Amino acid sequence: MVVEDDAFVALTMGVLRPRIIISTGLLNMFQEKEAEAILLHEHYHYIHRDPLKSILFTIMVDGLGYIPIIKAIAGYYKIWKELLADRFVIRQMRSEFYLGSVLLCLTKWVNLNRPVEAVYFTESAINYRILQILEPEKPLHIPFLHMKSIMVSVSILFIMVSVVIGGCT
Repeated sequence: MVVEDDAFVALTMGVLRPRIIISTGLLNMFQEKEAEAILLHEHYHYIHRDPLKSILFTIMVDGLGYIPIIKAIAGYYKIWKELLADRFVIRQMRSEFYLGSVLLCLTKWVNLNRPVEAVYFTESAINYRILQILEPEKPLHIPFLHMKSIMVSVSILFIMVSVVIGGCT
């Protein structure tokens, strides 16, 4: 679905019947192959039903966000979801060039404090995404859990169990 808007809009939304939405601004900003890279990225999210998974993770984080491990798991998933979509683009296009060009362009816009709406290209995964393009043969190390998160989560779990058991006796 193409919406008339000068802003950069590229997303996949919809739980039961996801749709890819892009803006006319996006089509005007990028060359044909760069726009194709963006569409392929969103197509990956579409075929893997990522909007549904994102909603489930959001519900989980909202409901259990006070447990740091839950936030860490959601963040880890979000980064890998973007990296896998990028890998799909690279495989389909047989080149990192066009996706790299889009990511570079978007990071420049963010650094200039331009409003970039409805775009997941520029979230926390951007550094890993660029690294994946620059060094595709090198495995990425994305930290999953930090000791502080584990300790706080175990402490919260201990307190919750104590309250439940203490309330039952």
